[in-house]
Amino acid sequence: MKKLSIIILSLPLLLTVSCRRNLTDINVDPKKAGIVPSNSLFTNAERVLVNTTTSSNVNLNIYRLIVQYWTETTYTDESNYDLNTRSIPRGIWNAMYRDVLEDFERAKTLIPTDVLDPKAQANDLAMTEIMEVYTWYYLVTTYGNIPYSQALDINNPFPAYDDAATIYNDLLARLDAAIGKLDANASNWGSADVYMEVTFHHGKSLPIHSN
Repeated sequence: MKKLSIIILSLPLLLTVSCRRNLTDINVDPKKAGIVPSNSLFTNAERVLVNTTTSSNVNLNIYRLIVQYWTETTYTDESNYDLNTRSIPRGIWNAMYRDVLEDFERAKTLIPTDVLDPKAQANDLAMTEIMEVYTWYYLVTTYGNIPYSQALDINNPFPAYDDAATIYNDLLARLDAAIGKLDANASNWGSADVYMEVTFHHGKSLPIHSN
């Protein structure tokens, strides 16, 4: 009876506390920035892209073992082309799709607001597009048919898969269009670009070099 009385007396206090709490606060991550500049998204996407493609972590990227540049002695799963024990395909896809492509896409939406100079804006958009094309190329070459035309839409959790050949053709068209928009005389990402350097010679673009 005593326990029941305590519970009954405590209920009004609990209801008062619960009513005062704004439940929407639960959805706010205090450690995650709500507003970020486009250059930080571009830099982070490049960072994850480079780390993923050059990583020697057997949980993420085992291309050196696949092509037999390296081998293993004690744990030989990856050398024997076991991709699923460590969920390697999922790890690479998540890094490239969720962390790289998503940031490049978000950067493109913010560039028109962040960059006021029209020529610099065009350069930043073109460079972001080139890096995004490279990332898509990596994914389609690795997995074959993948979500592409309907991809990166948060409102579409089940995007359709596109034919690899169709994706390649579209990537080539996007790359040509982006290269044509580059202006060597205008400013660009500057120090935010930690990966790509595009140089020009007699008005023609040269291959992309990693810094």
